[in-house]
Amino acid sequence: SHGVWGEIESGLATLMCEGVTAPLILDVGANLGAFSIPVAKKLGPAGAVVHAFEPQRIVFHQLCGNIFLNRLDNVFTHHLALGSETKTIRLPKVDYHNTLNIGSVSLIPGIQKVTRVAYSGTEAEDVRMTTIDAMALPGRCAFIKLDVEGFESEVIAGAKAFLEANGYPPILFEEWRKGKFTGAVGEEIEQRQAQTRDALGKLGYAFIHINTDVIAQHPGALAKVALRKQDDQTFKIVRER
Repeated sequence: SHGVWGEIESGLATLMCEGVTAPLILDVGANLGAFSIPVAKKLGPAGAVVHAFEPQRIVFHQLCGNIFLNRLDNVFTHHLALGSETKTIRLPKVDYHNTLNIGSVSLIPGIQKVTRVAYSGTEAEDVRMTTIDAMALPGRCAFIKLDVEGFESEVIAGAKAFLEANGYPPILFEEWRKGKFTGAVGEEIEQRQAQTRDALGKLGYAFIHINTDVIAQHPGALAKVALRKQDDQTFKIVRER
């Protein structure tokens, strides 16, 4: 109805990068570019550069195609998984013809069993994993979007030096609602989500929850937002600094 997918995410990044010259933005778990493309368009005049990471080979090709079709030369794509170490991992092949949500692909075996993704039971592909710290990305990072289906704490563990060097930029990540998954998988997901909050909390981040999205903000960051109540049911995200 709005012509975009993930309007809150791209709008938040744009809001937090206002007034920042040549901001660096990371899209970790970029999928087909629904975040990278509108952000690169809106912030391109300010010299913004977006680095987009996507481990699924077929989806990575789609991401690159969408960036080319939109003529965006300020987006750099990486066919990589990000985590806490550098290694090669095995990702089960996905049946894209019978998968309801390719954005639900996870690197975690337990989560792979409960999402709406049709995985091959016999075939897998090698994917290179590295850390954000090892990337040596140029520029000043102003915003990170992190959507990695339960793998957030590993990405944070591999980004501590980068976060410190960049003044602890805001991070937007997703948390599944409590009780969405039951049994051992549900317990694992809740543990992983707690680990992510704990890891960021130890770095000094505080959290704002908007439905299933979480904004992690550090007191020393360049930008800060808050929720302002509009009425009994609606809130507005406003820039405080």
